[in-house]
Amino acid sequence: MKNERYFAIDELKPYYAYEIDARNAPIGIWSAKKRCFIICRFKVGPNPYLHVERHYDYCHDELQLLGTAKPIRLIAQLPKCLRELLISTYDEFDQRNVEINCKTSKALLLYLESLESKMNEEQGTNTLEERRESAMSFLKHLQGTR
Repeated sequence: MKNERYFAIDELKPYYAYEIDARNAPIGIWSAKKRCFIICRFKVGPNPYLHVERHYDYCHDELQLLGTAKPIRLIAQLPKCLRELLISTYDEFDQRNVEINCKTSKALLLYLESLESKMNEEQGTNTLEERRESAMSFLKHLQGTR
């Protein structure tokens, strides 16, 4: 984690996108109800999926969970139509089951990818493509091909 200054949990606004210094994505949408960031994650293969990362200050002793995401910049409020989709689906689902309604998932993934692309243009980077390529390399490694 490279950034020392970050927003505390009580400073975060629900359903706002933040640039985050995190393990699995550079942008996340804060869900106050679930107390986590909703992210676009690539793991294996070219297709991203919705996942969560906890705030860096989060600690759950019983489950031995620690947070990994430091919100460093507020980007934008989630558009009303996406906010309503998120509230009606994601905020009601059990976090151990990351699969949610396909319509909501696609819409949120497209939104997160568009924010990341815009951030990449501003910063002269390409984290979206780098993360996709890394996930493809991991898939090829698992398949035993190079």
